[in-house]
Amino acid sequence: MDRLKLVDALQKVMPGIGEKETLLEGTSSFMFDNDWVKTFNDTISVSYPYKSGVKCLVKAQELFKVLNKMESAEITMVIEGEKLSITSGTTNLKMVITDSENIASLVDNLSLESSEWTKLPENFVEGLKSVAIFAATNKAYESLCNVSVGSDGMISSDNFRAGWHHVDIDIDDGFILPIEAVKNLVHIDLLTEYTQNDAWAQFRNKEDLYFSVRKISTDFPRDAIKGFLDFSFIKDSVEYSFPEKIKAAVERAAILSSVNPDGKEYIEMGLDKKGNLIIKGSKQFGEIEDKIVPDKKWKFPKDLLLKIDPRYFGDMLSINNKFYIRDDKYLLMRNGDFDSIVALFQ
Repeated sequence: MDRLKLVDALQKVMPGIGEKETLLEGTSSFMFDNDWVKTFNDTISVSYPYKSGVKCLVKAQELFKVLNKMESAEITMVIEGEKLSITSGTTNLKMVITDSENIASLVDNLSLESSEWTKLPENFVEGLKSVAIFAATNKAYESLCNVSVGSDGMISSDNFRAGWHHVDIDIDDGFILPIEAVKNLVHIDLLTEYTQNDAWAQFRNKEDLYFSVRKISTDFPRDAIKGFLDFSFIKDSVEYSFPEKIKAAVERAAILSSVNPDGKEYIEMGLDKKGNLIIKGSKQFGEIEDKIVPDKKWKFPKDLLLKIDPRYFGDMLSINNKFYIRDDKYLLMRNGDFDSIVALFQ
């Protein structure tokens, strides 16, 4: 057995390793399943075809580190009693096999080889990346700690901001993905197809790497968020443009950005009483404020501040500096297929 090919296979399924054991034992283990190697962390499972000829669970991090330190190109792998024995030249490693029938039965329900797969749009991962930043991480908004996937695209919101990436997806029944899973999924290169059953939404790429997400049932307000992001109002609205100087001001403020209870960075933006645009960044040890004269008089509320993610806002400004104000409350921007409520006036 080629040691480096095994290391490569294990590296591919690492995203499914839990940082620590949950109540479900085995979430920090590699599962060798004869023709597959798999991982599962109670939310996502990652599978890759690899013929090991053994079926067992062993601790992941320790096995991976030792395999990397072995010197021989070839290894042998056999089960001896309650241990997995791996021999590399004069080195012999024995890993205790984890007893976890529950996790094995869950992962067995993936049905990877018998499923019917549907092609994904080329910009599917791009869409997930676009909306992931808007998903809540505060469990007080538990139903919003997700991304909703439907036939007309992907949507998320943290109750203050929202994003909708418009893309046609060949899907009859939409599904909801927890944000923790989405953060892993967007790092899987070249996702090409998906399938789903009652328990799982599953994706694969051109390298036959399979990424399976446990579907959750929650009252996600998809239709309500789409209503907020309905851009039909712009025909009767004023289109504004951010002045060119704002991007540099945002970059300066980002260095001293604050952090909200969700752990997300933000800067503040608003108008003073004279109608000047104010960009502020503040930390415990310092603060910065830029004052910019707008190109024309803006009509959105004065003496109110927007809390904005500086990195996302900076990226949007690099592409499009146009924006709209809706109901004197929401600042909306449009970038091609992506619509967003960038911030809510506080």
